[in-house]
Amino acid sequence: GLAFLTLISPTHTHADDSAYYRNSPQDENHATLMQTTPFTPFTGKVIKNKVRLRLQPSLESPIIKELVQGDMLIIIGETEDFYAVQPPAGLKSYVFRTYILDNIVEASRVNVRLEPDLDAPVIGQLQSGDRIEGIISTQNNKWLEISPPASARFYVARDFIEKIGDA
Repeated sequence: GLAFLTLISPTHTHADDSAYYRNSPQDENHATLMQTTPFTPFTGKVIKNKVRLRLQPSLESPIIKELVQGDMLIIIGETEDFYAVQPPAGLKSYVFRTYILDNIVEASRVNVRLEPDLDAPVIGQLQSGDRIEGIISTQNNKWLEISPPASARFYVARDFIEKIGDA
């Protein structure tokens, strides 16, 4: 029952998704197949305006931001019709200040969110002992504004990206 609840929850995280797929036998072979095909990261250029950068590889997924023609992204993977991309330069994320002491994360699996709000989408997690650099959010002083964690992944439709060089 718990896995079912996780799937219908609108706030489920990538961690929930991977746990579900790992326990699903028909997807296990698919995951293995994807891992054996090496992906070489590259720089991609957005070739249209109003291209949506999304939280997950789905057209129903929340939109992180709209990209414009000429924007550059580091493409680090692919999944069906989407490319996985590193967080774009300048993108901000937020972590609840209660869990941070002297720029050190003091709890495990601390959610990093897109906005300084507990209802905002989770884009990654920090672990106890992780060091961060942040400033107090001007929108809500209970939150620190930080750069997205290196593990954060966003997605963009492959049709709107042109490969222009190495990462």
